[in-house]
Amino acid sequence: MLFGGSFDPPHLGHQIMAQEIIRKKIADEVWLVPCYKHPFDKKISPVKERLEMLNFLVSDKIKICDYEIKKNGTSFTIDTLNYFSQKMPDNKFLLLIGSDQLESFNKWKDYQDILKNYQVFVYPRIGYPVNIKYKEMIILSGVKEVPVSSTEIRQSVAKKENVGKMLNNKVEKYIKNYSLYIN
Repeated sequence: MLFGGSFDPPHLGHQIMAQEIIRKKIADEVWLVPCYKHPFDKKISPVKERLEMLNFLVSDKIKICDYEIKKNGTSFTIDTLNYFSQKMPDNKFLLLIGSDQLESFNKWKDYQDILKNYQVFVYPRIGYPVNIKYKEMIILSGVKEVPVSSTEIRQSVAKKENVGKMLNNKVEKYIKNYSLYIN
């Protein structure tokens, strides 16, 4: 299963989502796919920092896929899915998104092709209702809730608030050691 994002920073919510996919046996592995440049021109931290933090979430079944990083430009989910489907035709590639992505999903490049050719699993996120507009999407139920967002973490760090409950200890230490997200 592919789970894309900016991962700026990667947080416990990302980790929980990936672990729940494995626990529920929806996929054998979850590939965290960090983008190089956000398709909606969202400002994100340098690749090196995001990859180093993302490494703290890796396990035997949760891996980092640097395909979009190596492309060195704006990446689109449909292109990544198609690439891996063509490269590994014996594998079935699935997509995981959070319910926070539902409102803008129709703005994704070739979103109709994603729905037509790939199974899209929607993970409920606190504060983002699961208003499914597309019958092809599969709503995950019986999963741990994700009460955190990268935006919230960046804002909290900038205000010098405690973010320990939202981050893996190593990610939190990395952010402190490199003074990330402090304006």
